[in-house]
Amino acid sequence: MKVSDFIALCASAQPVPYDKSKRDIRIVQSDKGVARCVDGDPFKADIIQALKCDDPDKAMHQYDIPRMIRGLKYSLIVDGNNEAQTGIEILNTLNAVIGSNITSYHQFEHDGWKYAIALLKGYIEVDSLFCKSLQPDKTSDRARAALELRSRGVIVTVNESELEFDHMDAVYVDLENRIKNFGGRHFIESLLSELPYNNVFGRFILPKRGNEASIPTSHNPAEPYNYLLNLGLKYLASEGIEQLRTAQYFSGIKDLAKTICFATFSVESYSFWEHIFLGDKNPVEYITDFILRESVFNLDQSSLKFITSFVKFICYNYGEAIDESKLNFKLREYCSVMKMLTDLGNPGKFTVVSIKSLKDRHVSKSTITHIVNGLALPIDKFNHNFSYPNDYGNVDYWNYPIARIDSHRILLFPLSISARGWYEGLLNLIRQAGIEIDPKVGSIIENYLYKMLAKRHITCISGKYTLPDKAEGECDGLIESAKRIILIEVKKRSLVRDSRSGTDYQILNNLCDTLKAQLQCLKTAYGLRNSSPFVLESGDGADYNVFLNNRNIERITLTLFPYGAIQDRSVFEKTIELFLKYRFIAPVVESGDDPATLEKKENVAAKLKPLTKIIGELGIYLNKTQETRPLFNGWFLDLEQLLFLINSSDGADEFTDNLLKHKYLSAGPLDFYNETLALGLID
Repeated sequence: MKVSDFIALCASAQPVPYDKSKRDIRIVQSDKGVARCVDGDPFKADIIQALKCDDPDKAMHQYDIPRMIRGLKYSLIVDGNNEAQTGIEILNTLNAVIGSNITSYHQFEHDGWKYAIALLKGYIEVDSLFCKSLQPDKTSDRARAALELRSRGVIVTVNESELEFDHMDAVYVDLENRIKNFGGRHFIESLLSELPYNNVFGRFILPKRGNEASIPTSHNPAEPYNYLLNLGLKYLASEGIEQLRTAQYFSGIKDLAKTICFATFSVESYSFWEHIFLGDKNPVEYITDFILRESVFNLDQSSLKFITSFVKFICYNYGEAIDESKLNFKLREYCSVMKMLTDLGNPGKFTVVSIKSLKDRHVSKSTITHIVNGLALPIDKFNHNFSYPNDYGNVDYWNYPIARIDSHRILLFPLSISARGWYEGLLNLIRQAGIEIDPKVGSIIENYLYKMLAKRHITCISGKYTLPDKAEGECDGLIESAKRIILIEVKKRSLVRDSRSGTDYQILNNLCDTLKAQLQCLKTAYGLRNSSPFVLESGDGADYNVFLNNRNIERITLTLFPYGAIQDRSVFEKTIELFLKYRFIAPVVESGDDPATLEKKENVAAKLKPLTKIIGELGIYLNKTQETRPLFNGWFLDLEQLLFLINSSDGADEFTDNLLKHKYLSAGPLDFYNETLALGLID
């Protein structure tokens, strides 16, 4: 039902007087002898009878109620339709007095709604507790941000329960021109200077994203760091206008970007609890919004220490496997050039370097020039086609840790911003030589992990096994401590650019790998609980016998780079629950589909097919587990986070303790670095 139709429905319903004297509250004993309070209010019973739908094919989703409230608020604020206030009061009162007594509602078009609205109108005349003036919340604040865009010439309309924006181009152009006038490098340095830099983590620490304080009277939207960073990189070549490089002009740029992102993306959360409940979103919107929030509001960075250590491991251990003879340099020479340049870099500023000044007694001048040219993109080519907050298909700075100013000079980025480029740049140079490196990355990650664990006296075993149900499986890593058995499954793949842009079926396809990792862990856990001993057959011919001994099992899905908000354990648990609860159906191919539509539908179907199979198997092994809350024992960490816990430990018991310290915090892996600071794990 359209918002306008619901407003009309509310206006047409005449109040049914509410009689408080008929309310009957009594205490009764349950079958188990537990006393409970029963509210015998016929008002509530009549509403439940009018709105509760027992036919799932005709029922309205529970999230359609808050979605309608959202549309009513937009209508009230954006369109100035004061009649929407009545609908807001009615639905807020419905939520307050009925709560979870109804889980499946009739559609708004059902006759029961008119009677229920009439009852609620009568109730409100007696008790208007839930009809306070509009309180600050994300929906009303977003509507006001939309009005700010309207004042800048944007056409803002309310369509159903959504805001739609037209003629946004002028606002985007204005924002880009301001950054260009400020100067891309100066803008990025100013942006980073507002964030604390932690030397232990080797990264900038963003404001905490766990439980927020109570909602203030007026909301200041979050900084869209990634969006602003990517726009700044687009204008690296611009020196800007010195007279405009003021604090006031800088704040104006940020304020405009915050208004654009807050109004056009409903992904910023006021509270951590929004992460756990669907609210007014369907499952795909819920998952997609988490990805978009990271794409827009996070800051893509990696610790230089983590990246260089991993790159050195590749260069010093995989020379033969990668076939150095096809390259125009030796992998160890790449490490020398990487160290030379990163030593010249700065955590928060850009550094101009003369190519002639680069010297290393172990690397020829021609080799240095070749490697530098392979890692550098012309300064005016970065993010060349990037324009919109979620325009991740046009983000390319990850692959290049260096910008080429001219034939004589290069520009080094702030260290944590460019760190990942040293890894991606190496792989690109190897690929350009016609060498198949990607199939080797998974085993490289595993071997690097085993090495780092061994350095901290942590024994990790791996191997294949056969389960009591005859299914076969493989375990990437198993660590035993006195308290726990920790299982690790490595998935090299991170979020692709289409996923980061919010392409829903690509996100679902991306998540297949992480679900597959949890499935592998669940199968291993099933074997540990039902085989004594549990036998792991290693590739070197040795067998490992593992006994559960009543220990709990922690399961870690490990990716090379971050997955963003879905890494939070509560969100990951909720995401898997949604996969198990809902069916994800591919769009139906119709005879009149044009070739582009047909191709997309077939693509979606192909992506969803393996997802459906994995979800089915996941459900089987979740049903077999003896854990009371099995999904909460499914961790989701990236390699940098896991290595921090490993390097902070000496032995498996201390590693387990450090891991479990993050288990019951508000945001865990979602806000790993803030949580670690709060725990006092570093000085």
